[in-house]
Amino acid sequence: MNGLEQILLKIEEDNNQQIKQTTDAILAEGKAQAAEITADAKKQADKIISDAEKKAAQILESAKGGCRAAAARRLMAAKSEIINESVLYSSGQLKAMPDKEYFSALHKLILKYAHPENGELILNSRDAERLPKDFVGTVNNELKKIDGSITLSDKCADIDSGFILRYGGIDENCTFDALIKENADKIKDALLRELKEV
Repeated sequence: MNGLEQILLKIEEDNNQQIKQTTDAILAEGKAQAAEITADAKKQADKIISDAEKKAAQILESAKGGCRAAAARRLMAAKSEIINESVLYSSGQLKAMPDKEYFSALHKLILKYAHPENGELILNSRDAERLPKDFVGTVNNELKKIDGSITLSDKCADIDSGFILRYGGIDENCTFDALIKENADKIKDALLRELKEV
């Protein structure tokens, strides 16, 4: 192995280590945020359930049947409100991540949604300005595994966060809002299961 090959191997090992550390940090932060959201949701649900039970007991004195239906509707509405607030909170937390974590998340999303061909990465103007210099090169090194690559568009998109991958006339909308909307049912189902345990 010549000197250049050793240097390239060392760079690759360092990059892999940095990716692992960044991934671990993002996962730990995500778990901590999820635990915090769940704890907040349970706390709010406890109070809502307590209030709903008090009201239900008062109404039950005069009309048992109507009370049960009303309490169930109120509880479901309260749980829906908690779920919607939790999803909005999560979206805000994603957008407010520090640069290193933010671009690490974008890196993973690109690898997940990339096609095995040359694509164009379109960012908003803020992200384009703060994009790490080696970002595209690092991503392309990994995209070689699927015979894919990306080039950074010289045009910016009117998006809040995340990115768009363009392949010819096909766009992969990987903005955080679009991804949350796409997975909203799964997120809401998971939170609803948590609230049912309360």
